[in-house]
Amino acid sequence: RVDITQPALFGDHVLEAGFTPDPYRISVQAGGPIESDSSGINSDEDWCSGSYTMAPTAQLDWSGYEGQLSIFVESERDTTLAINMPDGSWRCNDDGGPGLNPALEFDNAMSGVYDIYVGVFSGEPASAELMISEFDAPSD
Repeated sequence: RVDITQPALFGDHVLEAGFTPDPYRISVQAGGPIESDSSGINSDEDWCSGSYTMAPTAQLDWSGYEGQLSIFVESERDTTLAINMPDGSWRCNDDGGPGLNPALEFDNAMSGVYDIYVGVFSGEPASAELMISEFDAPSD
């Protein structure tokens, strides 16, 4: 199972509305040994797929007005995204961005901690860029 209480593997990042540069980039390793069906990730709205690490890939402490916040991934591999939201709910995405990359957008982003997991759809872990923006995520 994933464990949001573990320290984030690629750091804790504190951002507030109006941050620069935008997008904010974090180089990460996507994927891990925990398959989504046994991960404890549960989202009513989104299909959660992929394999993840126990600890979050990165943690975002977001503050500012409740405006747009986009979290997306760029990789040459088929990556997935699962986020534990500040209210404790989960949001997931697979292929919402360009190609096989995931993207999630929040129109009224709540302040608080976002535990972000970057997974791979299948196969070995892969290099990836986790991106955070106040603008729309790229799409096909």
